[in-house]
Amino acid sequence: MKQLIYALYLCLTALLLPQATQAQVKIGANAKTIGSNSNLEVEAANGKKMIVDKGTGAVTINAATTIKDGTEGAGKIWTSDANGTGSWVAGATVNVVTGTLPASWPGLPLTSNPANAVNTGARITLPPGKWLLYFNATYLNSYNAPINIWWDLSTSNTTNTITGRTLSGAAPTLTFSPVAAAYNVAPTTTTTYYMWAFANSSVNPNATGSATYSGEGRIFAIPVSN
Repeated sequence: MKQLIYALYLCLTALLLPQATQAQVKIGANAKTIGSNSNLEVEAANGKKMIVDKGTGAVTINAATTIKDGTEGAGKIWTSDANGTGSWVAGATVNVVTGTLPASWPGLPLTSNPANAVNTGARITLPPGKWLLYFNATYLNSYNAPINIWWDLSTSNTTNTITGRTLSGAAPTLTFSPVAAAYNVAPTTTTTYYMWAFANSSVNPNATGSATYSGEGRIFAIPVSN
């Protein structure tokens, strides 16, 4: 009751006295204590406050904020129109399709012939539409020469039909090489895509060793509008 009477007193003072237009106003808990830079503070019993800054007019709220206007809902985003009027709108969603990774990845052969590429076992099935397909992984180059890795996208799990191709940069010998590939695909029917790969070396075409998967494998696709 004392706090209510004090708040009413402050409001009446602001209305009746011109000089009171510069007064500070505190409502709620600890009503007689207000920050020196505040024009207005509203404090809850737990100490959380809403503060209007005296110099800038900025509003600071150090508690969870709830805005209910009848349009609110789970997953919605608060936005405004050109006049600054806010409302809740549905958040944007992206239909990400995730592919399948193999339980065991084959080593990559050293060859200059795409026909000798191996099916890594990484695959993804996409419905009709336009998609941006991503693949990434990390490989260890155990060949005794730097290598490049060619990543071929194929619609066959038995033959490297090369629907798309990406070259990963040279990996020095005995180093881990993060590799990535991206393809634009537009299947007209539900289609499964397979990742094929092979390695080659311009430094030593007869290098010996292997390139083996070491982790970070991912294959996924997102739809594109044009």
